Amino acid sequence: MSVKTIPDTRQWPLAAYAPFSYEDALGVADAAIVLFAVPAGAIITQLKLTTTVAFASGGGTHDADIGDVVDTDRYSATVVELDGTAGAPTNNAVVDGSITTSAEPNVTLDFVDGTGVATSGAGFVVGTYIDTSRSTENYE
Repeated sequence: MSVKTIPDTRQWPLAAYAPFSYEDALGVADAAIVLFAVPAGAIITQLKLTTTVAFASGGGTHDADIGDVVDTDRYSATVVELDGTAGAPTNNAVVDGSITTSAEPNVTLDFVDGTGVATSGAGFVVGTYIDTSRSTENYE
């Protein structure tokens, strides 16, 4: 039996916190804003969107996708509803060891308003990732 050499380095998981509000969506209907950037090739292990104030307007729906410039919904299998009760949406972003592309390391929030322009709303996205190009922990 051959023995695999185990790497002697480890990485701390890193985190990014990105607040957003309805004002970020003004003028960018069906366009994305950059939440945060991760190093190219990093492994995104988790993304969670939380609304602190549910998005609202005189009428219409307010949704978003989480992705990157290559695929606007890479991290959200279905649109994330921003206009429900404040807190974690039931259809939050789903991440299972996604690797960022080398061409576009930005994680984006793409507002997909059905009708109406949001007049209130706020929230944040927290993401955790591993930067495979660094070694901060030594295995002993």
